[in-house]
Amino acid sequence: MLNEQNILFAEIFLARFYAENKDLEWYPAGYVQAWIKQAAQGVTVRRAEIRGARKRLGIESKNFDGEYRWSWRAGAVPEDVWAEKSAGVIRGEEPGDA
Repeated sequence: MLNEQNILFAEIFLARFYAENKDLEWYPAGYVQAWIKQAAQGVTVRRAEIRGARKRLGIESKNFDGEYRWSWRAGAVPEDVWAEKSAGVIRGEEPGDA
């Protein structure tokens, strides 16, 4: 069973990653996942929860010569998603609250 709170954290970290990393259009999935796990110190975010967050945010996954890479293709700006979701956590909103 996936932890909704951890999926929310993964969404925040994914948005932060893409807000801070704009050099490439496509980033290696393993690199992004490792970055999230390092950034989420103290929170155990599983790969399945990162995958769920990626899908909710509309981050595209594509195979390039045997290596999966991810690209922020969503219409929303990563900085805005990061700010909005972080503010919700600070306000104490639960995942799924409007």
